[in-house]
Amino acid sequence: MHYAQTSGSWSNMVEIFITRQAIRGGTHRSVADLTNAIQRFIDGERCEPFLWTKTAEEIPAKAKRPTTSNTRH
Repeated sequence: MHYAQTSGSWSNMVEIFITRQAIRGGTHRSVADLTNAIQRFIDGERCEPFLWTKTAEEIPAKAKRPTTSNTRH
């Protein structure tokens, strides 16, 4: 069994994105209408590839941040 936290799932982010971009503000009189609206959004030609601006070696170095205090909590 694998526990997946629902509030932190990447699928929730996809759902939110599709809801905001394809569903909200539309009129869907049936499940088929809703499904078609989502499919039209997915098939749309507005997608562009993500362009990485850092190399694989630069990313871990950027993620390490210096500590700002020496408090012991």
